[in-house]
Amino acid sequence: MSSCKGAYLIKAVDPTDRAPLWGLIGPTEDQYNTDLEAGYSRFYSEFLSSLDGRKALEALNNEVVGQPWRFHFYNARFIFRVVFHGYLKQYGTSEVLDRREKKIIDEFKKTKGEPQCGWEELRKQLRGDLENHEEQFTRFSRKFFMLDLYPENTARFPLKFEECQRHPSEDDE
Repeated sequence: MSSCKGAYLIKAVDPTDRAPLWGLIGPTEDQYNTDLEAGYSRFYSEFLSSLDGRKALEALNNEVVGQPWRFHFYNARFIFRVVFHGYLKQYGTSEVLDRREKKIIDEFKKTKGEPQCGWEELRKQLRGDLENHEEQFTRFSRKFFMLDLYPENTARFPLKFEECQRHPSEDDE
């Protein structure tokens, strides 16, 4: 697939679902369809003759002489880091956690009534679960990388929670 905003596809990836791809090659800026067609023609021509992804990526980027690299390769590990980091930024704030806690408690009141453990204990347990981002990371990454179906993927996509607490662009990766 080729797209004028190819790398923008990363924003559509859901960290709570299975990875829709192993990796993608996309532009960092908007591209014209004629540039995409010419560039990807060179990419596939090189790739199919050499079977070397790096050489193919160079051919794609060399389509427009004198320009800095416009196309980059992003693997599933990088994509998950970007998306999960965004998840933490968007849903891990105390304001959002307060709203989520309130919504769950309100729903509990409507459907189940008084909890056996009492409201204070329920709130404490719930807040602990909501703030346990490392457990969410484990659950989400397990599904995203299909570790439940293919345990060998653990070695293919090594990733720690701590790495997702910063944006991958902050690393030398």
